[in-house]
Amino acid sequence: MEMLPLSPEICKRIVNNASLWKDVRALCRTCKAFQREAEPKIYCQIQLSDPRRFMLACNTLISNERLALHVRIFAFTHQDERSRPPDLGRQFWAQVQQALIATCNLEVLVLSDRSFAHGWILDNQAIQFQLKEAKLFFAWNSALKNFLERQPTLQRLHFVDALEDSISHHLSPGSLPNLELFDGTLMVVPQLLSCPLVYLQVVMDADTETLLSLIPRMACLSKTIRSLNILDIQEDGVLSALAGISRVLPNLTHLGMLPYPMTNRQGFFKSLMSMHLLRSIEVDVSKWVPAPIIPAGQRSLAAEMQIYCPSLQQITIWVGNSRTRWFISSSGQWQHRIESPSYLQFSSIWVNA
Repeated sequence: MEMLPLSPEICKRIVNNASLWKDVRALCRTCKAFQREAEPKIYCQIQLSDPRRFMLACNTLISNERLALHVRIFAFTHQDERSRPPDLGRQFWAQVQQALIATCNLEVLVLSDRSFAHGWILDNQAIQFQLKEAKLFFAWNSALKNFLERQPTLQRLHFVDALEDSISHHLSPGSLPNLELFDGTLMVVPQLLSCPLVYLQVVMDADTETLLSLIPRMACLSKTIRSLNILDIQEDGVLSALAGISRVLPNLTHLGMLPYPMTNRQGFFKSLMSMHLLRSIEVDVSKWVPAPIIPAGQRSLAAEMQIYCPSLQQITIWVGNSRTRWFISSSGQWQHRIESPSYLQFSSIWVNA
């Protein structure tokens, strides 16, 4: 008896409703009809941290063009308990480069080279994909610069570099015309001032004077930027930085991550008074003695800030890596939520506020 062909629509619906990856893989091995629908779901995301398994995945993509075309997210985040993991070697990264060439429909790229020695893999004209988001652990050099200049569709860039000197390779004017989010080192920001940035998080990799000299130049972002996070700023420079930010970027809706003065907060309050659209702020009280960890004490700090900035609806108070989020309830009262510990740079409050 001749079997009727399976409807592609029915196969696709069955695959999409499979809740477990083992079920999707099983369907892929059932017949050609299910294979055609299951493969895009299986290979849409390649996210691995083990170098050996990641190399196997790269080899699969290099040898099978059909599978490589399905990949939209390609991520390798090599984790190691030691502070400086060993260099995985040129051969490893050469294979990664070939996989990048094969995945021409890629939209999100996450690559972690903890040795910061193999950015050359990105500088290849054969790489054809156009990214929406990139998270890169590489040195800022000519190879990375050339790669970014070929990504006009990039909207989000997370960048980590072990910078020891000032940046000597500069993006060409007009690069990254769609970049809305940058998360990375302060030294890169001057090259992104022509981008339509909405969300900006910077890690202080230079002295406070460098930040203070940059803030006036950020006036060109005033029409687009809504969220600004500054990590690792020194306490003695926070009032000057906040005063400059309130003058240059008064329309921010989120601001952090500012050391909150234990005493003499008049300068802090004066700057807040001119930020009429500010809805969310993150402050750090880790150096207070004693640290205000009791809810009643934190509530008074939140209420204090709102007196000078009535638009505030959310105040996040950090003590070390622990944070408490205070927010205005529907009844108009302050409520709080103690959130799980988080490394500062990996917090997403500045994006979601």
